[in-house]
Amino acid sequence: MYSQSVKTSTTILLVVIVTTLLGACSSSPASRYYTLQETVIDSTVSPTRDVSLRVGPIYMPRYLNRPQMVTRGKDNQMNVAEYDRWIEPLERGFTRVLTVNISKELGSDWVHEFGIGNEASEITTLRVIGTVTRFDVDADQLATLSMQWALSDVNVKTVYYVTRSTTTQQASSSSYSDHAEALSNLLAEIAKEITAAIEQQQLDSEDTESPEIN
Repeated sequence: MYSQSVKTSTTILLVVIVTTLLGACSSSPASRYYTLQETVIDSTVSPTRDVSLRVGPIYMPRYLNRPQMVTRGKDNQMNVAEYDRWIEPLERGFTRVLTVNISKELGSDWVHEFGIGNEASEITTLRVIGTVTRFDVDADQLATLSMQWALSDVNVKTVYYVTRSTTTQQASSSSYSDHAEALSNLLAEIAKEITAAIEQQQLDSEDTESPEIN
């Protein structure tokens, strides 16, 4: 009798535990996924400039090495959004969008990501490498991108330009969708800065190669 009572109580307890766990799982909110967006440029721009470029590697800080979106709070606090996530690893999304933006700004089809298009490596002449130290939105909804980057030859034997860039933009609201948009706009700005350095390097190269006229 006692044994049967214990078995019954144990069964009831297990049912309660399972039911509670299932209820907790079913009540969890669904995850939302976001992506960085490419720059929209006037379609009249045609790929005519003779520039071949490889973008990467671009290294991200470890605090961003996670699928969840991270925001900066007050007093050095960092907030990780459990249910608001990037659709792809942020480092790859960052490099992909930066590559497309630079390609559009240059008007060149010969711009590709590091690790992609390796068959074109023999005709690639320039390379952009970088390290991101900050890429997030703070408690005041200010998006910030800080990145050290360099423009070099494809084998990084000759460095033409190196700098540390910081650009900011106010997000429209505290929503993660607006955060993603503001961060995308920062990528567009850094792409313009890199493009300007590439164009200057091309002009300097032409001046060096031009024969002197006596």
